Amino acid sequence: MQPAGMPRLGRGAGRILVALLLLLGLWQVLSSPAFAERWYGITPGTTSRDEVRRLLGEPNRTLKEPPGAESWIYEGEQAPFGTSGVGIIIRLDSGVVDYIEVEPLQHVAWLPLKERYGEPEEKTTPNEAGLSIYRYRRRGLLIIVDTRREVAVKFGFFRETAPAGPPAPSAGSPPPSPAPTR
Repeated sequence: MQPAGMPRLGRGAGRILVALLLLLGLWQVLSSPAFAERWYGITPGTTSRDEVRRLLGEPNRTLKEPPGAESWIYEGEQAPFGTSGVGIIIRLDSGVVDYIEVEPLQHVAWLPLKERYGEPEEKTTPNEAGLSIYRYRRRGLLIIVDTRREVAVKFGFFRETAPAGPPAPSAGSPPPSPAPTR
């Protein structure tokens, strides 16, 4: 039923509208920075150092690594809600976020993540601790999964086109112990 006062679109006009909406959606996806996932309002490849400071405040620690970048570490009371720690790598030449690493306060069940993101484009063989890195290159997302318990223990957000490339977190590190909920 057509609401009063609304013009009725013919079949051809309706198809054109649908096509325009699909093109607009495709344009938004393709214009995003290397398909990087956004986390806490921060998008690798676009978010500046000043924006990170505005969103998260001052970090607990700042490290002058990796080469050509600095790492901002948020842990303890400085860690964003729902996390036990966050590391953000900011390129020195541009002042823009290159990589975000997040340790959730509670491990996240793998099956709902798999349903959301599908099969990863790349997957490492589990190490002796049962950890495997699942990489979604087109999304700018990697997930470290404890394959024995089927939970995600760490997330990384990156822009694939970064000249230096994001550092791959070590799957060899032991999984973090569950921290108490805030």
